[in-house]
Amino acid sequence: MKRAAQYDKGLEVKIQSWMESTLGEKFAGSFSESLKDGVLLCKLLNTLKPGSAKPGKPSKMPFVQMENINNFLTGCKNCGLSDVDLFVTVDLYEAKNMLQVQHCLDKLRVRFGGESFTALPTSGSDVFNSPTLQEQLAPAPAVAAAPAAPAAPAGSVKFCPECGAATNGGKFCAECGCRF
Repeated sequence: MKRAAQYDKGLEVKIQSWMESTLGEKFAGSFSESLKDGVLLCKLLNTLKPGSAKPGKPSKMPFVQMENINNFLTGCKNCGLSDVDLFVTVDLYEAKNMLQVQHCLDKLRVRFGGESFTALPTSGSDVFNSPTLQEQLAPAPAVAAAPAAPAAPAGSVKFCPECGAATNGGKFCAECGCRF
C-alpha cells in the first residue's frame, strides 16, 4: 500500500506520452496492461538503440511474456542502466511494483537524451548546455574512490547511494526511488 501511495499517475501519463511518440503508436490498453507482455518495451529499446534487445514475441503465454520483459531488462543493462534502476520481471508482470517500473522507464528516457520528469533543475542548470547523447552514452572517466565513511551506529540515519538523501533505513529511497 505504501508503494501504491507513492505511485505518480501524472508521471505515468508523461512516460506513456514519451513512449507513444518514440514508438509512433498508441497504447492499446492501460499503462500496465500495454507493457505487461514486454513487446512494447523491447520495441522501445530497439527504437532507441537498434539491436539492444531481442525483439519481443507477441504471445498470450505467461512464460513468453516474462521472457520478453527479461530481454528488455537485459537490454537496459547493456545500454548502461544500473541494477538499482531496473525492476524485476514480476514488478511489471503482476503489477506489484509499478513505481519501480516508472523509475526504470524514466531513467531510460534520461539515458537516451531526455530530461527526467522527476528530477528538479539544479541551480545554474542550462538546457542549452546539457550533454549530448554521445556524451551521455560515453563511459564515465575513472575517479578515485572517496574514503569510506565510518560505520554508522545502529538506528542512525542512512543515506541513499544514488542521490544522497537521508533514508529511513528501508530498501528504497523515498527521494529518487532507487533500491539499495
